[in-house]
Amino acid sequence: MAIKSFRRIEKKYIINSYQKNELLKVVMKHMEFDPYCIDCKTYHIQNLYLDTENNSLISHSIRKPSYKEKLRLRKYTGMNKLFFEIKKKINGVVGKRRVLLTPEEVNQLIEGNTLPVKESYIDNQIIHEIKYILENYPCSPKVYIAYDRLGFFDKNNKEFRLTFDEKIYSSRTNLEFDQEVHPPYLLPEGYSLLEIKSTVNFPLWLVNKLNELNIFSSTFSKYGTEYKNYLRGEMSL
Repeated sequence: MAIKSFRRIEKKYIINSYQKNELLKVVMKHMEFDPYCIDCKTYHIQNLYLDTENNSLISHSIRKPSYKEKLRLRKYTGMNKLFFEIKKKINGVVGKRRVLLTPEEVNQLIEGNTLPVKESYIDNQIIHEIKYILENYPCSPKVYIAYDRLGFFDKNNKEFRLTFDEKIYSSRTNLEFDQEVHPPYLLPEGYSLLEIKSTVNFPLWLVNKLNELNIFSSTFSKYGTEYKNYLRGEMSL
């Protein structure tokens, strides 16, 4: 989780409980749990997506342009600090830049009074990138999205990652971290979001298993799905 910057291909799949359980049987042979899966259990991820008053970042994103970006705050289980992240997608390649900040430093950056100063050159560079986006797109927290994740890394290639997300919850009225989540969720009961993230081609064992289980890629986006629901009048809580 300490990686501050990367570029990779990300594929997403909506799978049912049977597909998940069958896929896990082969995943466990080739991959290992990521460090946040304490005792081989899921961990909780919380996000606050920032956007303009008229939701310009997400409304641009769902049009599927060749270039799009998102700005979010992320908190992992047991953390007191927050990752401030810029996530960009250019012609299908995902790039992410992030810096770890205290809640007070986050407020400084969003309010624009003073910029946090870190020891790392890369951290300071990312802070200035976030500041540039905030100056061009006056943003504030708009949507809270949280979920439980089961994550894996390939035993021989740490750049190959696979995650299962479930109980994906969203809210536009409660934008506080560490809130209680409950139905309704963004996916029907019994379904999970599988994400495969890699800088190289998928291994043959995985490709074969996906084909065997009839698992096909999807364009599902957590924030994008929430926003489409919002436009249809299906408001987040």
